[in-house]
Amino acid sequence: MLRPTSRTIPLVAVLLSALIAGCSTTKPSRFYTLSSPSELGAGATTTMQTEYGAIGLGPVSIPQYLDRPQIVTIEGPNRYELAEFDRWGGALRDNLSRTLAEDLTRLIPSARISTHPWRRATPVDYQIPIDVIRFDGALGKEVVFIAQWQVLSANGSTQLLSRRSSFTEAVNGTSYDDMVAAQSRTVADLAREIASALKTVKRETPEH
Repeated sequence: MLRPTSRTIPLVAVLLSALIAGCSTTKPSRFYTLSSPSELGAGATTTMQTEYGAIGLGPVSIPQYLDRPQIVTIEGPNRYELAEFDRWGGALRDNLSRTLAEDLTRLIPSARISTHPWRRATPVDYQIPIDVIRFDGALGKEVVFIAQWQVLSANGSTQLLSRRSSFTEAVNGTSYDDMVAAQSRTVADLAREIASALKTVKRETPEH
């Protein structure tokens, strides 16, 4: 039986210390949030927007594969990966809803935007539920945002419009910062489409 000598004991201690030190220096996580593009709403005017009234945005639903802290990237037609150290700063569903509300506010400044769930004491003229189908991409390539959404009447009983929107944006770089910036641009694209649709709905249904 091999017994430890006075020389092997210090060596074992050094190895254990190195192992413990390695475990204690885990790479720190980075947290990201969607943002509203600075140029969004630059041409909006209050005169055009006063007719929109109050808008109830949501609920916003996302698929299960996205309902997690880690940012999801697509690595092939049948495979996605979760970023180990790059995460959303909060629930992605709430992040999407908040950013889309900010984008709509900038596009239609005088509209009153409430996110789901809004208070019963806060009446709305339209409800806009959104079902996200895809919101992912690949670093250095592109991101894809696909959503099914509707414009409903004030009480939600009548469907005034239903659409499926699909947006693709190039990722101008290979970092997660670049990817989230591209995703933010697709959210702004959806906001523009919703704002345009609301103008059509108002024109076609002046008495709602």
